[in-house]
Amino acid sequence: MRLGICRELYLAVGMLQLLTISILIGCKQSDSQSTNRTDDQKEEFQVPIGKWTSDDILDGLRTTDANIRADTIFWMGNNFQELEVKPDLQKELILELEKLYASEELETRAAEYIPRLLFELDQHRIASFLLTPKMLQLEHLRLLNTLRWLQAKGVKVPHEYLLPILKAGRENGRTERRLGDIPKGDLRAREQYFRRARLKQVYCSALKCYAVSPDENTEKWLRAEARNSDDLVSIAAASGLIRLAGLDDPHRVADSLKRKQGLEALTESQRVVWLLSVYNFYVGGGGHADFFGREASLYCDEIVSGLKEVGAPNQALLLTKVLNSIGPDGLADSIQGQRSQMQKLWSETEDVPFREVAREIKVPLEDIDTLVLLYALENPEDFKKETVE
Repeated sequence: MRLGICRELYLAVGMLQLLTISILIGCKQSDSQSTNRTDDQKEEFQVPIGKWTSDDILDGLRTTDANIRADTIFWMGNNFQELEVKPDLQKELILELEKLYASEELETRAAEYIPRLLFELDQHRIASFLLTPKMLQLEHLRLLNTLRWLQAKGVKVPHEYLLPILKAGRENGRTERRLGDIPKGDLRAREQYFRRARLKQVYCSALKCYAVSPDENTEKWLRAEARNSDDLVSIAAASGLIRLAGLDDPHRVADSLKRKQGLEALTESQRVVWLLSVYNFYVGGGGHADFFGREASLYCDEIVSGLKEVGAPNQALLLTKVLNSIGPDGLADSIQGQRSQMQKLWSETEDVPFREVAREIKVPLEDIDTLVLLYALENPEDFKKETVE
């Protein structure tokens, strides 16, 4: 469920970027938008989408205008399959993209496209480009994106580069204060917060890379961090353990089987993973009022039991209290009935429904994502990679 929605959002973002590029390229730019562009550049890039030549693309990558560079990369990312890349153009594109990615001058969102483009251009060369001391320096602006791409593709990062990143992240990648608690005038504290927040993200990606390139300490390290109080770190470590065990993504397995065969066909552990994943997705996004009226909300008793089974008693207590607060007749036993109840609650309540109930829970709530992954590790037969083939 969660993966399917994420894919839809990714496609939607891609279409929005394509529309933006079309407007930027196909329409005449105002003087205020083009103050840094020469007359030649303005004329050069008034090219309709779908009619770019190889020269247009190379000029777009080589220009000093940051907006044009980013637009060119976005266009390539969304239209690469339609490009006719001959050997000479391939070589030039690789050199220009590598130069931009290593320079740290490119806009961040555009830079995220480059590893994928380089992979499409030459699957063998990109690993040797990224697995270098320069690209894997802790201070390098692209380190986070580089690690994410390497672990996603299953490329092993040499321990001489990876272990220093892991140690730095474990020691310094902590954000104990929330950004909202830091006064806006305290620039030094805010700068330190952002530095540590970035390092924490780098550390999370490095943990997943460690699972791809393990040694004798990997499992011990990941299991320790799976108990980390920081949800981002614990989820990354638990995801690493799933990969280390050679299992598929439990969420994907459960959701795929449920779509193909129905809920009743799932094993007990697959059923628990599916129900808790759907529950966590909607409650985390819009609260319990957004969850009720969904298919999974017809199985609230099972969800309460599942939360207890994976080790989330406080989350189970919260859901129980929410259910008890709905009224004397309880939660309706049909999707439409639940939706009617929620509509009535929204109309009668000035605050968000069930917010007061949540405030009554004085104990920390467990991270469901992490616990579901650890639960799947205990039931490996149900989450092997070939399960949904």
